[in-house]
Amino acid sequence: MARRRGIFGRRRGRGEDETSLPPPPPELGDEPDSESIPIPDAEASGETGDRPAAGEAHPVTEDWALITDERELRPPAPVTGGEARAEATEEDPPEADQPDGSVTDEPDDVKSGTGDADEPVVATEPPAGRQGDTGERIKIAADQAAQEAEMRAMDEILALEEDLEQAKSAAAGRVDELDHRLREADERAERAEERAQELARERDEIEARTREAATKWLRKQVANLRAEARERVRSEVERVRAETEAEVRAESEQRLQEQAARLRDEADRTAATPEQGAAEGDAATVARAVADRDEASAALSEALARIGDAERRASEAEAARAEAVDAARAASREQVEGETAGLRDELRRVRDEADERIAAAEAAALATARQRVAEETEEAILSARAEGRAQAEAAASGGAESQARDLEERARSAAQAAIEERIGRVESEAEERIRTEVAVARKAAEERFAERLAEREADLEAARKEKVEVVEESDRRLGEIEDRANAAADRINAAESQLEEEARRLRTEADERVEQELERARVTAKDEADARVRDREAELDEAIDSAERAEREAQARAAETEERIRAGIETATADVEGRIAAEREVAASEADQRVREELGQQRAEEVDSLRAEHAEAIERAVEAARAQAGADAESGLRAAQDELANERSARAEATQEAEGRVSEAEERARAAEAAATAAADEARLAAAAWLRGQSKALRREGAAEQPAAPAAPREEEKAQSDEELAELRSELATARRLLEETELRAADAQDRAAAAEDSLRDVEQQRRRERFEATEARVEEAASEAEAAVEKAAAVSPATDTTEWEAAAMQPLEHEEGPDPEPAEASEPEVPTASAESDAAADSPDAVSISSAGVEELVGAGLSRSQAKRLVRYRDERGLASVDDLENVPGFASSFVDEVRDRLRD
Repeated sequence: MARRRGIFGRRRGRGEDETSLPPPPPELGDEPDSESIPIPDAEASGETGDRPAAGEAHPVTEDWALITDERELRPPAPVTGGEARAEATEEDPPEADQPDGSVTDEPDDVKSGTGDADEPVVATEPPAGRQGDTGERIKIAADQAAQEAEMRAMDEILALEEDLEQAKSAAAGRVDELDHRLREADERAERAEERAQELARERDEIEARTREAATKWLRKQVANLRAEARERVRSEVERVRAETEAEVRAESEQRLQEQAARLRDEADRTAATPEQGAAEGDAATVARAVADRDEASAALSEALARIGDAERRASEAEAARAEAVDAARAASREQVEGETAGLRDELRRVRDEADERIAAAEAAALATARQRVAEETEEAILSARAEGRAQAEAAASGGAESQARDLEERARSAAQAAIEERIGRVESEAEERIRTEVAVARKAAEERFAERLAEREADLEAARKEKVEVVEESDRRLGEIEDRANAAADRINAAESQLEEEARRLRTEADERVEQELERARVTAKDEADARVRDREAELDEAIDSAERAEREAQARAAETEERIRAGIETATADVEGRIAAEREVAASEADQRVREELGQQRAEEVDSLRAEHAEAIERAVEAARAQAGADAESGLRAAQDELANERSARAEATQEAEGRVSEAEERARAAEAAATAAADEARLAAAAWLRGQSKALRREGAAEQPAAPAAPREEEKAQSDEELAELRSELATARRLLEETELRAADAQDRAAAAEDSLRDVEQQRRRERFEATEARVEEAASEAEAAVEKAAAVSPATDTTEWEAAAMQPLEHEEGPDPEPAEASEPEVPTASAESDAAADSPDAVSISSAGVEELVGAGLSRSQAKRLVRYRDERGLASVDDLENVPGFASSFVDEVRDRLRD
């Protein structure tokens, strides 16, 4: 109803825009044209809401406007009360046109502008003189009734349009539902695809089971073939063995019979001949018997050899049969794999085709369903529009609203039923088509798989028969191969023996050369290293002697400095005493108390000043002696360090020389290896030439035997040549294997030589390391001795007869320098010198025995700890007979031996 009021409001607004007066009713002769109602235009334009304005869509309103203009030209008529009310009604058409919320179905009810809805339009009987006005009012009332009918028709049309929109929305919902059903159909199609995949998996499983069954059948056939071949070989071996035994037995019996017959004949001849020939006949008979026995033994050995050959041929036949079975198995496996791959490809292609067909069928069904739904929806919409239009026309011409609703309901129900029926039919057709396609594809795949399986079984049966024929043919050919195999085995044994002898000779020569080179390199390196070590030890001894001389010179200079310091101290003491005596004589004339005080004060000051001067003098003297001794010690230490650097460079040179010799030994070893390799190559070439000669001889023998034998087919000759070539290749492989073993043995010998060289190099390096450590220890000893000499020179403290204050002046120096590390016991206060120490040690009755003293005792005898350790090590290794042998100990110079000779004994 709100939309209806909106339409009427627009019409009223449009009329108010065009003219300020309400539209007058048309003439009596003019009836409202129901065909001019713009229902088709509204339907054609597809509008469901706002309608066009009255001035644009209804030309009848424009006709009314013209009539109004014509009526305005007429003269006014007298107005009565009823006319006034009629005119008032005519003058206020908007209020009469606006409905009060509902549309009245009775056409006689006309609403007035005054609000009296119960009063009819023609309520007062017009006077007789106003018949023309009455007719005009009737005309107005009829016009208003027609206008109300038109409004009701328009409302019905709008209601139908709303219903049409609802039908459209319902159709859209149906379309959505149809899409939902189509999606469900897609899901069912997906499920059908999954089912197809399951079927494909089942097909793959069936294929796998079929393949497994075929494989088991093939293995069973191969096992049967192997068992049959083994049985045939066993029967052939038994037959050959029985034949050989029968032949040997027959030959033995025949020989025994011949011997018995020969013995009987000889006995008869012997009986017939004189007795003088009896002895000769017996001897000849015995000799013949022995020869016959030897011949029988040889025949028996030959028969045993033939049995062994037959057994070997049987084993070779078994090996050939096993190879043939393996080849047949490999060929069958390859064929099965090829057939399986072909079947798998075919099944995959069938599955792809079925998937494509299913997808195409689903797409076609979906497109058809959508098209049908769209067509049916369009048809339903058109039919609803047509029914609405017909209902509107019927309502405009006086039809009832209930008929329109019934018509609409029937149209809606019919359209919905048709759509649902079509949707169900499309879905059922799509499902039926998908099931049909899947069933057809499955059946076609199963049929093709069955055909392929039958073909594969037929091919396997044919292959089995062919392999059986091949095995039988190989069994027939085994007898022909045996003789050639025996000859080839003999030739291979000969070649192996020759190769072993050659390899043994090469090994022996290589080992001898390596040992000689190693011994030569070892002796040369040892001699050169010993010579260099002796040279370095001599140079180090000289350096130690020079360091000891420098130490003695430093000690002498320290003694001289000490004497000078002592003399200075005595001179200063005498001067101090003289001045003290003079002061005493001068102060005697003064007062005792004043003299005592002044003299005590002056004496204290002079004592302090003298003590300071004395301490300064002592410090200067000691610093000078220390600087001199430090310079000497530093020079000795630098010399020792230079010697150590020279020793290290010499050791590096010796190491380089030893490495050079080792590299030369390696070069010689490589040369020996190259010689061994060349010899192996020569042996290999000789073996190959010998094998080629043997193969040519075999070919010549075959060619010589060929004319006597019947002409064989060309294929058999080719097969024989192939077999001979295979035998030669096997012989070559054996020879090659022997050569490889020879090369491996040569490589082992080279490895042993390299290991020996490494061990020799390690020994030499250990010796050089020990010598270097000994040299370094001697250098460190020299450096420590030089430092000890410096400390002794710096720590020398004079001990003279001084007064108490002089001793107090010496105390700071002694506290600074520290005590003497090796104090010498002396009864006199004078500082002992090196010569004094030697004399005191010489006078000592406790001389140390060099043959049994330990390190601590030797250190107490005046040797350093390193010298004592070196002496003990030398004594343990080589022994010491007397003190004179100390000059042979490394690091003991002759001058040092002379110094310590009086403290040591044998």
